[in-house]
Amino acid sequence: VQEGASGALPKPGYAANVAWSILNYKIVHPQYADRLVYLQLWNEPHDQRDRVEPDVYADYLVAAHSAVHRAENEAAAAHPELGLQGTLKTMTPGQNGPSWWDEAFSHNPDAKFAFDVWGTHPYPEATPPHYNLHDGDVFIETSKTVDSYLMDLDVVAMPHGNPPRSRRGFPVMITETAYGKKLGISYEGWPKTSRQMAADYNVDAYGNRWYRWPEIIAVHPFILSNWAWRDFEWINSASWEDQDGDGID
Repeated sequence: VQEGASGALPKPGYAANVAWSILNYKIVHPQYADRLVYLQLWNEPHDQRDRVEPDVYADYLVAAHSAVHRAENEAAAAHPELGLQGTLKTMTPGQNGPSWWDEAFSHNPDAKFAFDVWGTHPYPEATPPHYNLHDGDVFIETSKTVDSYLMDLDVVAMPHGNPPRSRRGFPVMITETAYGKKLGISYEGWPKTSRQMAADYNVDAYGNRWYRWPEIIAVHPFILSNWAWRDFEWINSASWEDQDGDGID
């Protein structure tokens, strides 16, 4: 849920408008009323392309989370027969790092309670999945492990504010990871990634790691295919064709 980039400030009202668009669709199409919809509020505000300062983002997160659930509550009250309550879930944006989150929560500790799911972007690029925080000691390239989000969760659990506020025990969704074509990357201690190595890493991460960690509710690769951005896709969109005449590429 992002209405701008490159210096644009996030607006809670835009998040509310998106929420109402979804709720109105559910009301008109009641067969979808109970479907869960996850709204990730902004994308990687620590990245220069989508830059938002930590204090500004913390205030936005509180306001946007409240606006989304206020819309949900109003729609649910107006249509109690549809079961709309609890079907919109807000999420944090992607990977920002512990120091960024510490600054955000130091400014506004209430931001710790302004999301339903921790959305995150750990990147299995050159560090193998077996080198992770769940299974052992991590001492180099800690921000590049498949579970680097644990360092962020530790910041949420730290005391911030007066009275001090902390939080643990919420679900985590990895909304971006597993690049298809991000090859030739090397970090200290690891060889440069090849196509085979990237495939092996992702089979390992999906097959042996993420599904075993109880906090994870979903993991999404980035990107399966995209007409507009082919640099990272797993399947080249230009090669799609209808193989069997069913209308599906």
